[in-house]
Amino acid sequence: MDAGMDRAALSLAEERTDEIFSASDAAGMAMAVIDGGGRVLYERFMGFRDKENRLPVNGDTMFGIASMTKSFVSLCITQMEEDGLLQADMPLETLIPEYAGAEQKVTLRHLMCHAGGFFPRRRTLCADVGRELGLTEERDGDFAALPALLDEGRRRIAKDLAGLSGDQLIGAPGRYYSYCNDGFGLLSEVIRL
Repeated sequence: MDAGMDRAALSLAEERTDEIFSASDAAGMAMAVIDGGGRVLYERFMGFRDKENRLPVNGDTMFGIASMTKSFVSLCITQMEEDGLLQADMPLETLIPEYAGAEQKVTLRHLMCHAGGFFPRRRTLCADVGRELGLTEERDGDFAALPALLDEGRRRIAKDLAGLSGDQLIGAPGRYYSYCNDGFGLLSEVIRL
């Protein structure tokens, strides 16, 4: 532990982590405190990366973070707002023109809060769009880094969401919470563009 860390706060974090680990019946877990310069001040590993073979979690264990990426996208949007590059209350169509003409005037903030007014939808996957475009990762490279695929995905998602109306919508933007992966896909495009 770094001498500059608050021991009481760290003790509380360890206590809460132990509670979460026990209550979740997780196979393994890792915890780290990293300073603003990227220096690891503290790390702790619990459980197993391979429970069957009793291989412990360690500093090289890879974890899938799934929807945790939504937090990073929201953080990026917030930082862009702080830097004066955009405003969270901007209409989506200002930054994603393919969304223009939609019945719902959705803002970036609505999407960040899963409050765009959209019912849960089957999400649009890079693999599906890539396959439909005749692309393969073996030949064309990582789908997450192909601008043509990302552009096509953005167009499809924006057009799909913009085309919803009436009873296809859960309600006015900001009124109801409804989880929307594709909304975050569009927010990631705002960051990329």
